[in-house]
Amino acid sequence: MCTLHNFGRMAQPLSISFGRVRGMLLLLLTLLWGIAFSSSAAERRSQKSFVVVVDAGHGGHDAGTCGNGLKEKDITLDIALKVGHSIKARYPQVRVLYTRDKDVFVKLHERAGFANRNKADLFISIHVNSAPNKAVYGTETFVLGSDKADKNEIVNETNLRVVMRENQAITLEDDYRETYHGFDPSSTESYIAFSMIKNIHYDQSVELGTYIQEAYHSAGRKADRGVRPGDLLVVRNVAMPSVLTEVGFITNKSEAQFMAGQTGRKQLADAIVRGFGRYYRRFTGSVSETTVSEDSTKEEKVVGDDSGKDENATEVAPETTVRTSEKTPKQASQTQGTTYGVQLISASKKVKVNDPQFKGYAVRCELVGKRYAYIHGSVNSLDKAKQLRKKVRKHFKDAFIVRYKDGKREEAIY
Repeated sequence: MCTLHNFGRMAQPLSISFGRVRGMLLLLLTLLWGIAFSSSAAERRSQKSFVVVVDAGHGGHDAGTCGNGLKEKDITLDIALKVGHSIKARYPQVRVLYTRDKDVFVKLHERAGFANRNKADLFISIHVNSAPNKAVYGTETFVLGSDKADKNEIVNETNLRVVMRENQAITLEDDYRETYHGFDPSSTESYIAFSMIKNIHYDQSVELGTYIQEAYHSAGRKADRGVRPGDLLVVRNVAMPSVLTEVGFITNKSEAQFMAGQTGRKQLADAIVRGFGRYYRRFTGSVSETTVSEDSTKEEKVVGDDSGKDENATEVAPETTVRTSEKTPKQASQTQGTTYGVQLISASKKVKVNDPQFKGYAVRCELVGKRYAYIHGSVNSLDKAKQLRKKVRKHFKDAFIVRYKDGKREEAIY
C-alpha cells in the first residue's frame, strides 16, 4: 500500500494544547531507555569493529510513497544493498548490518531496537521523497530534532510534511498507539512534545548528513536541499548518530527516471558511501580505504524482522592542518580530454587561493553548487592523481580526486 498524503492539513492554523503536551511528556519518559545504550566516542573507537546499520525504508505491505510507476520500498532496498556492499568492499574492517535485505515489513521501533542490540556506531536510513508539486526535486537528509528543541523549527511546514509522511508507516502496525505511547503521526502537537527530547548525537548526525549531501552534489545531483531537523520515529530511539536520507523525489518525472535505472541507483549509493567514508575517517582516525572490485567482497546480512525550493544546508567546515610545504605538481597542458585534480577542502565562503591554510599547495577555486571547492593539481592519468591524493592526505585527510572531461567537472573519486 502506497503512502497517502494529507497535504491540506498543513495549511490550517496551528492550534496547540500545552496541557496535552505536558501529559504526553510524562508518557515519553519511557522512551529514555535508549540513552542507556549510549557509549562514549572513546568507547566506540576502542571496539574491535565499527558497526553500521543500513536501513532500507518501508517494505512488505508498506510500499512507502509511489509515483511514476515506482514504489519507494523497491528503490530503497536496492540502494541499501548497494551501499552495504560498497562499504564492505572499501572498508573491510567495518561490519555492515541490514534491517532488511528483502521485501519484508519491519516495524519502525524494531529497526531501532535492532541497531541498539548490535551496538551499532551509525544508523543510515534510506528513503525516497515526494511532494504535491511535481516540479520539486533534490536530495535532503534529516537528523533527529534540534539540539535547542526550537518548536518553530520542528513545525516548519516543509520539514513537517516529510516527517509526517515517513512516520505514517506506524499506522500499518498493530497496536501502534500503545507501542508509541499515544503518538499520533498526523498531529502537530505530538511533534512539539517529542522535540523536547534532546538528541545527544545531534552534532555527529549533522556532520554525517552534511558529508552525504556534499557527496550527492559532487555526483551531479544539483539541488541540495540540505540537512534538516525532524522528529522521525525510525531514528528517535537509536543510541548512536543517525540520519534519514531522502535520495530524490519520486513525484518528479526526471528524478523518478534517474532512480528507476541501475546507473542512477549506483550513483546515489556511491554518494552515501563517500559521505560515510568521510565520517568514518574523521571520527575513527582511520585513513585506510581498500580499492577492490565491489563483486569480490560480500557484506554480512542481518535482517531485523524476517517474520513479519528552500535549499539551506547545515554547513560543517572540514578540519585541516598544513605542516609542510609541497612543490606544485606539473599542470597538464591540455584542457581537452580527461584530466584529474585533487580537492583539498570546500567552504561556504570564498577564500583567497594564496591563503596561509594552503601553505605550499597551489590551488584553484571552483564554485560547486553553493560551496567553493579548492582543487590542487591537474594530471592526465588516474594513477598520477592517486599518487597526488596520497601525498595531499598527509595534511588534508578528506582530500579526494575530481575527474574532468574537456574541462568540465564530472565525477568525484574517493
